[in-house]
Amino acid sequence: MLDYFHREFVPTSCTAVPGSALDRAQGHLPDELQDLWRLQGWCSYDEGRLVLVDPAEFTDVLADWGVSGLEGGHVFASNAFGDLFLWGNGTTWYLDIIHSQLHRLGIGMLEFLEGFLCDGQMQQTVLRNQLFLKAHAQLGPLPDDTVYTFVPLPALGGPGTVDSLKTGKIHEYLYLCAQVVAGALEVLE
Repeated sequence: MLDYFHREFVPTSCTAVPGSALDRAQGHLPDELQDLWRLQGWCSYDEGRLVLVDPAEFTDVLADWGVSGLEGGHVFASNAFGDLFLWGNGTTWYLDIIHSQLHRLGIGMLEFLEGFLCDGQMQQTVLRNQLFLKAHAQLGPLPDDTVYTFVPLPALGGPGTVDSLKTGKIHEYLYLCAQVVAGALEVLE
């Protein structure tokens, strides 16, 4: 199971998922995601290019961003730049924090893991592979709970280039971005 995903994404650090978290996920998050958690845990893949996260650590994020109407909304992953992947209303969503856009992907978890994330075009646009490779070469791998941050934020006139990247804690960066751009969150279905 998840052959394409496992070929494309190499775990570089993992934390075992406690049974209590699996119990909380039961009936709220797809079985494919829970199976991946049981197999590998909450993992950082390719030194931070993709990170599976504990949804409980991101409950305040949706409120900070003004995401509403997403029944059962749970953050389950992030990319190296703090963009988030959510599960809600029976489908996957992508929160682009730089452009303040919430995209309804309209696909199940298996298609998300095996197709969407493994598609070359999606890796360039959503995971920002080219920028990730440049940032990784310039700033190094990302420790746990850390992302590449734009300083200053593009919404505040920053260029949004590799030269304007630093590293920072994901929760603080998400909060800062939410304060700057979340009021203008655009939902794209």
